[in-house]
Amino acid sequence: MRALCLVLLAASVVFGQAPRLQSEKIKLSDFEPSVVKIVVVGQGPAGYNSVGTGFFVGDHLIASAAHVYLEAAKAVVDASSGQIGAYKVFRDGRRIFFPVEYRTADLAHDVVLLNFNAEEVKKQNPTFEIKPLKIDDTKPELGDEVAFLGYFAGDELPILSRTTIAGYTGSVAGGPSVQEQLILDLPANPGQSGSPVFDFRTGGVVGILASFVPVTLVPGSLPTHSGLSRSVEVVHLKRLIESAEVR
Repeated sequence: MRALCLVLLAASVVFGQAPRLQSEKIKLSDFEPSVVKIVVVGQGPAGYNSVGTGFFVGDHLIASAAHVYLEAAKAVVDASSGQIGAYKVFRDGRRIFFPVEYRTADLAHDVVLLNFNAEEVKKQNPTFEIKPLKIDDTKPELGDEVAFLGYFAGDELPILSRTTIAGYTGSVAGGPSVQEQLILDLPANPGQSGSPVFDFRTGGVVGILASFVPVTLVPGSLPTHSGLSRSVEVVHLKRLIESAEVR
């Protein structure tokens, strides 16, 4: 049996199919400091409205889904007041809020980059270290294990959701027509849009959670939840970061 395993392993290398790496457990503590909640301050019973999730991709850049920023901007306009910012609660009870500003976006692929002032963050919490997440543009395969880390509804601490790649699609019924999307075998929930999607093999970000996948069971009826969600492939985020750095 051992000899057979060695033969199969050698054959996989010869034909260019490297053996799959065993999944390693993603530690929440490795990624939680890099994930923030995008909010509109000055509204709602708690003084802010929960909008979505973002994550550090540079010492002054936060990535998120473009519709998260657009919804926040609409809330500010509709209320004629408020401020969009990144909000974070630490497990020891500390809190920080810092304003963010629009930098650039790829609306077709639902990706946005937001600017923030790193000095403002340090001023509020001198011990907090900004840790940009690693971008991994290696295309995950069907069945690969991934996870997304984001803020569910009104929660003040992010939640880690583990699942697999269920497929790829160029468009989603009822959604925008885009080119590259990952389909995840787990539903997205309000507040989790903009969450980084991690590859369990590398710990790198392979996508940005965009929305749940709707399905219409009866013609003319309202779409319902399919139990799946879609994520924009990270190649679009990488391209956007490179263009922002050039500017």
